[in-house]
Amino acid sequence: MRAVSQVANPFADGHEPGQVPHFMASQNVQVMVSGGMGWRAIAAFEQLGVQAVTGAAGSVREALESYLTGNLQGGDPCLESRHGD
Repeated sequence: MRAVSQVANPFADGHEPGQVPHFMASQNVQVMVSGGMGWRAIAAFEQLGVQAVTGAAGSVREALESYLTGNLQGGDPCLESRHGD
């Protein structure tokens, strides 16, 4: 089993575009599992070599289990992002 650590998000109260992807990449993150994100965020993560996976729900444990069992894949932008809002 891989080690798991918790790191506080310095941008939890707000961020500029690109800050979160750069922070995550600086933490050597390989996969970013999220409930949703826009197409720019997905592109920023992927440019930095971080796989963006969206559609997660439930607890962190549930989201990770979904990802690790292959039930959660791909990074589709949220509906608002697809419509340019």
